[in-house]
Amino acid sequence: MKYFIPVLCILAILLFSGCVQPPVTPPVQLPITPQSTNNTTLPSTNITANITCNDQCLFDKAVAGNSSLLCAPIASSSPRDECYLRFLPEVDCALVGSNASRQSCYLAAAKTHPELCAKTSAPGECYLTATGCADTNCVALKLGKPEFCTDAVCNYKFAKDGDGASCQALNNTPQKTACLALAGNGSCLNLTNEYYRYKCLWIYAVQTGDIGTCLKINADAESYYSGCVSEVASTTNDPGKCNIQDTQARNLCYYNYALDKGDVYPCRLINYEPRLNDCYYHTALKYLKPDMCNNMTWVDYRITCYSGVIFSGQLSEGDALSCAKVDEEQWKDKCYQRLAMDNLKQEYCGFILNKAERDECNNKFFAG
Repeated sequence: MKYFIPVLCILAILLFSGCVQPPVTPPVQLPITPQSTNNTTLPSTNITANITCNDQCLFDKAVAGNSSLLCAPIASSSPRDECYLRFLPEVDCALVGSNASRQSCYLAAAKTHPELCAKTSAPGECYLTATGCADTNCVALKLGKPEFCTDAVCNYKFAKDGDGASCQALNNTPQKTACLALAGNGSCLNLTNEYYRYKCLWIYAVQTGDIGTCLKINADAESYYSGCVSEVASTTNDPGKCNIQDTQARNLCYYNYALDKGDVYPCRLINYEPRLNDCYYHTALKYLKPDMCNNMTWVDYRITCYSGVIFSGQLSEGDALSCAKVDEEQWKDKCYQRLAMDNLKQEYCGFILNKAERDECNNKFFAG
């Protein structure tokens, strides 16, 4: 007992001085997962991420989705271009890689968007195809683009609608002044050169159909005065506009109208016999209508007219009615005979009144 108390005291001193450590529970060691030494990525659990879409797949998706945007990822240029071309005319042809395919794209798209012709290698040809026009003047009028005009008449049409700017492309002074006058921005009478002024008035008269404008031309300038009157009558299909005070210009107007229209009615209104007969003769010869010779007042000239038309060797079956209208029987018979020969149609021989002439016609089809 006597040793117990001292021992307790010693133990207490050691405890408070840190010489004796309380028991420590050892830490739990977790298993360490070894790292991969070859950096191989483990397969993803998302299966769809591994599915790839090749060019044909992308092409099919674009078509199925009706979207040209889906053509862009296609790697190969040929199927990509083919994909874009599937979406004409809405697709942007600039996206097409091949120049030949891009040109084809623009040409096809221009059918609904003619302005795209400007991006083709042959815009003129493209515009004609896209608009269905036969010339660029037609294209200009259809698209409202006076810069495409290739003759003054085209510019005049724009001027009539108030587009005076279209006249600036004209270098010819009478044409340009007449054009501006049509647009309401000028007057032919302001031209100091009288022949420029006459030509300008002539153009203006024809474009407006106003015969009164022709009468502002000095009658002494016969070619301008008569030319203006004749052209206005012809372009307006109105021979009545020939009926002006000046006799010479009036007769020439009737003559020109008949020759231009193939209508001999105005010829009879000519009060100068040589001009009257010339009117019938030249019109009949131009249009190969023998019946137009009927009203000629000079007999010999009338015979010359009949023979000139009938023996021209150019009568067609469409001229049969004209043969029927020939007043003189002998020339009517000759007309039918030539019609039969020129067209190798024996049935026309049957219309010949003179038996001898008719037999002669029929025999020619059995010769040899």
